[in-house]
Amino acid sequence: MRAKLFLLLISLAFFSCTQNAPKTSNTLTEEEKNQEATEISTTFGKMVAFAEQANLDSALTHFADTTDFVYILNGYSLDYPEFVNQMSALFKELTNQKYDILHEKITFPDKSLAFYTANCTCHMYYKNGDTVTLDPYVQFFTFKKIDNKWKVIYGVESFIQKSFVNGKK
Repeated sequence: MRAKLFLLLISLAFFSCTQNAPKTSNTLTEEEKNQEATEISTTFGKMVAFAEQANLDSALTHFADTTDFVYILNGYSLDYPEFVNQMSALFKELTNQKYDILHEKITFPDKSLAFYTANCTCHMYYKNGDTVTLDPYVQFFTFKKIDNKWKVIYGVESFIQKSFVNGKK
């Protein structure tokens, strides 16, 4: 009987100690969400500005060069080197682009990750005079806080492409 009582007391002491231990939360407060959302919107704004200028090198500074990186481009799944190759080929042909962000949404599954979704249109202007419009166009990015900066670790682009050769359909 004493052995059972002793085990019960030990269990209660252990349980009460672990329940009163300080808890660390992996979720953000509303104030933190607002601050981080502002940072992500600013980062995305820089990505768009560099894309509009057809400045791939600067745009790539906001993407994480990791083995876990995945980018889905209208049905094609790319790792980081493939993504860079695809974007390099595209950006070499462009003079500039124009994005119109229609709606954006940012959510935080935890403190180190953010989901960014943008509904937009994009007009791509080629060196040969052709124009491509992506409409509708949606972008989804998973941002991860790496070295205190938000970087894209996963991306998805889906769009309908409308082409104009030298300004004509």
